[in-house]
Amino acid sequence: MISPSFIAEVPKLAHAIAPEIDQPVYVLPHPADLPTPSHCLAYTFPVTSVPIRDRLVSEGRWQGPGPLLCLVDDFERDTLGNRLALLGLALHELAHHLPFVALSDESRDEARVVQLAQFCEWANEDRRETRRTPWQGHGLRFIRTCLHVHFRVQWHAHRFRDLLEWHPLDRDTLMFAGPDYGLSHSYNYRNALGNEPSDCIDETFASILARPAPQAFAELFRADVTAWHHHQIEQEIAAA
Repeated sequence: MISPSFIAEVPKLAHAIAPEIDQPVYVLPHPADLPTPSHCLAYTFPVTSVPIRDRLVSEGRWQGPGPLLCLVDDFERDTLGNRLALLGLALHELAHHLPFVALSDESRDEARVVQLAQFCEWANEDRRETRRTPWQGHGLRFIRTCLHVHFRVQWHAHRFRDLLEWHPLDRDTLMFAGPDYGLSHSYNYRNALGNEPSDCIDETFASILARPAPQAFAELFRADVTAWHHHQIEQEIAAA
């Protein structure tokens, strides 16, 4: 169950992490009247989703276009462990919006119909059939972003005691890198990134990501990708 305080505090944390976000950030459970996607625990959109915008309008929460962070698994109890797991999911989705590009408000009836059809198709698709690689959409740039997001959560933790209750947020709750993505564990990438998160704490994500990734970080990702493709080839040979 997602508590009202969680819904209120996470957008504040998001703006602390990335002050360049100059639009509202919305956190909400997956609407019950939409098909439930079976291939993810949370999701977001690169544009304003009109069907979900309609839900926020009906709840009196709509303040204009901005990132929508939708949580599919809202758990049954509001425990600290569940809250931190939900926070990790929300921050994963937030990372997809960084560096931030402002969202427009698309509210035409035609857009509503098209987006609803697209959402239903996406919710029911088999992601195993549509992904070419397990890290698609979650590669080197996304990993780098998540590591900066995680570091900034810890940096601002003292301001969000009600949300975190002084507990550190486990990096793995953000669900990036690791075996599920065919890559090395997130701590390997954290070590390879070095001091970049602390050195760049006052920079925007656009500024950070405009520079090449540290060499060790890029080399780790390159080695992971090469190893994954080599394994795929070996499997094909063994099956022939």
